[in-house]
Amino acid sequence: MADAVCLDIQSRREQGLCVDRPFFTLCSYLIASIGIGGTMTAWYDETRGGMNMRVCVYGASSSRIAPLYKEAGRELGILMADADMTLIFGGGQTGMMGAVLEGVQSAGGDSIGVSPRFFDVDGILAKSCTEFYFTDTMRQRKQMMEELADAFIMTPGSIGTYEEFFEILTLKQLKQTDKPLVVLNTNGFFDPMIQMLTNAVEQDFLGDYIWELFEICDTPRKAVDWIGQGSGKAETRAL
Repeated sequence: MADAVCLDIQSRREQGLCVDRPFFTLCSYLIASIGIGGTMTAWYDETRGGMNMRVCVYGASSSRIAPLYKEAGRELGILMADADMTLIFGGGQTGMMGAVLEGVQSAGGDSIGVSPRFFDVDGILAKSCTEFYFTDTMRQRKQMMEELADAFIMTPGSIGTYEEFFEILTLKQLKQTDKPLVVLNTNGFFDPMIQMLTNAVEQDFLGDYIWELFEICDTPRKAVDWIGQGSGKAETRAL
């Protein structure tokens, strides 16, 4: 098995399909190519230290968002690194994703980027991560981030961010995961979403148990503290 994997790595290098950091580990490749399924490649920087809790952060890639959101994202990254939390994210170098990564790296923290190969074009991906995994599809990307993470934080974003959040929320509702889930409601960005859920509860499309499945925090400090305290493992319930 190891020989086959090594040959595959060499073949991918020759084809330009495998991008390496200073060191490439067989362990990371096995996790990517066998643990999740499909064809995936990875790099790992062995010069970095150990990892503790892994927190997946969802958020916008848009570079046009207001500075206050990026500032909150950078603060979140710094606080995560200070709390020895490793960042799991979609690998983008702009918007909320880039801001959180900047904060993590400025505080000496670790980061793991996950992205479909078709995003690997100039100016899109942040290749300074401690580890970076390429997948074939968006579905593989979401699955890998979910399985790598111990907890999740949704920061302001668009369609993809909402999709990722509601998938985790649905899994919690169906008792398929009990991992902590936080909404970082910077500047009241998610107030309309919260009102939408409130309306669904009031009209009996949802039970009020929904509020036990995730936490709403208005500052990065509260989000990190809540996850760090393990408060997110609320009991999940059936539909």
